[in-house]
Amino acid sequence: AALRPGAGYAAGHHPGCHQFTVDHGEKGRRMKNIRFPWWASPSTLLVISLLVVFYAIVFVDDEQYNIWKTPRYVTHVEAVEVGSVIVAVLLGIVVAASISQRNNENYVADTAKFLKSRQLNTLFYIFTVLTIIGYSIWIIKAFHSGLTGAEVLATIKGDPGAVSQLKGTAQPTAGLTTLTQFGSLVVVLGILRDRLAEKNSKLIVWFVLFLSVLRFVFYAERIAFLEVAVPAVILAASLWPTKVRWPSARKWITNILPIVLGLFVFILFAVGEYSRSWAVLRTQTSQTYTEFIISRFLSYYATATNNGVLYGRLADANNLDHTAFYAFYNLPGSFFGTDAVSGTNFDQWWGMQLELFANPSLTNTGTIFPLIGELSLATVLILFFAVGYISTVLFRQAKNGHLISMMAVPILCYAFVELPRISYLTLGRSVPIFLGILIMWFVFDLWKTTERYTLKEQQQ
Repeated sequence: AALRPGAGYAAGHHPGCHQFTVDHGEKGRRMKNIRFPWWASPSTLLVISLLVVFYAIVFVDDEQYNIWKTPRYVTHVEAVEVGSVIVAVLLGIVVAASISQRNNENYVADTAKFLKSRQLNTLFYIFTVLTIIGYSIWIIKAFHSGLTGAEVLATIKGDPGAVSQLKGTAQPTAGLTTLTQFGSLVVVLGILRDRLAEKNSKLIVWFVLFLSVLRFVFYAERIAFLEVAVPAVILAASLWPTKVRWPSARKWITNILPIVLGLFVFILFAVGEYSRSWAVLRTQTSQTYTEFIISRFLSYYATATNNGVLYGRLADANNLDHTAFYAFYNLPGSFFGTDAVSGTNFDQWWGMQLELFANPSLTNTGTIFPLIGELSLATVLILFFAVGYISTVLFRQAKNGHLISMMAVPILCYAFVELPRISYLTLGRSVPIFLGILIMWFVFDLWKTTERYTLKEQQQ
């Protein structure tokens, strides 16, 4: 790459010193490779997810709740609350869009150079090793706890109760098996290295995806696969090479990808339920499998919202903070206290509430109403205004090649897709992801500072 004095560095220009940048030819070529589609915007997906919650409140009738064997707790009041949250998010998006238009800085040169650096390579392989250690501990502990080949074979065959039996044997270990969650960062960084720095990382990316498939198949943990697969698909689509055999197909495929992904998620859900719920309930219902799976799929979102309203009322009455601070309670050592209600473990307490007031087989609680019950509506409105603002800024920076933003955006996209069902960003499984991004942010800034200092020394 040609060096050109006085052009200013991507991280900012210091008056009085000449700086050098990568030649515009390479920068322009890499910039063409960064094309985040509209549906890869976290703020857009956030609004869509909130509309799904609104739909579940307004349009799912009592008959469906009777089928799901749970009372209906959602009312027009909750519809107004969700509407106000949507307005808060839209305001955050508008404010961020008006401000970010003033900043159109190109970060591609810094990002491409850092992705080739020794510091980045070290972090990438550390995250990879931690992920493998987490899976290794899980597998070794499972067999040490009595897992047999017969149980594994029964799970593959889809025998009734096989998955539950395996899950009972292969219990995770807090703080150790959680290391598997670095897998999301490994996949994101691997694709970025491969596409923007020409560092072949495909083998590692596919290996981590394979490990997540094992968790899906043997542990019925769809989320373990989706939380690495969805960011991978988003980045792969956004960093599609400009030189392809059929360039006209690129735009067409990118535009219909949300539909394809939606169908894929539904099929994935159907496959998972066939060996789990359907294996038990097919002798207890007159529904066909197609009717059952459609109702079951809808129930995951509608009953999560309904349960969230129930939990929000109980949280307000009992002064709970389980959803907002769940990740802190699950840190090793219990430095933040125990997650308990009246001396009872939270999961046991919530199970009892579902037995008394809802359906114990449908346990999800969504995101909005638990937070409203714990923090108040006013606090949630401020929080979601900030989320709309931050996600819009990150998306803008990601399109301009900012490394940390390109890491955060696909992960936030998955988190917001899950918003109607679970509060992903407050779960303990998100802690390694946040920690890894913070470490990357610190190392990236330290690297840029060192690079500027080195350039200044050379010029003097």
